[in-house]
Amino acid sequence: MISVGVTAVMTLGLTIFAMQTKVDFTPCASILCGVVLLIVFVVIASWISAAIWGPSSIWRAALGSLAAFLFSLFIIYDTQMLMGGRQVEISPEEYVFAAVQLYVDIIDLFLIILQCFLGDKRG
Repeated sequence: MISVGVTAVMTLGLTIFAMQTKVDFTPCASILCGVVLLIVFVVIASWISAAIWGPSSIWRAALGSLAAFLFSLFIIYDTQMLMGGRQVEISPEEYVFAAVQLYVDIIDLFLIILQCFLGDKRG
């Protein structure tokens, strides 16, 4: 329930920020792609590290923080694309696709937060 609350508050705050800010995040798609690649490399490095030295909570915390930050940026990006009036926007025919993108971002953020709260309690 804590993860649901944290995700709801973060999503509400990020949505309000995306609607109120003058900064346009829509041209930042290449930066978001770069951060996704960074996460992929961190995951690979954590697997190699876990194979050599054993599992480490430092890698898990770093990966969780980076992934939560990334999906927060994706929520802002997709919200601004859905709202329109920015450099890159969704056409009215693609609103269902944009809503699904936003839904997936929120679910991914929830799963990351849930994983961070579970910590080593996983089975």
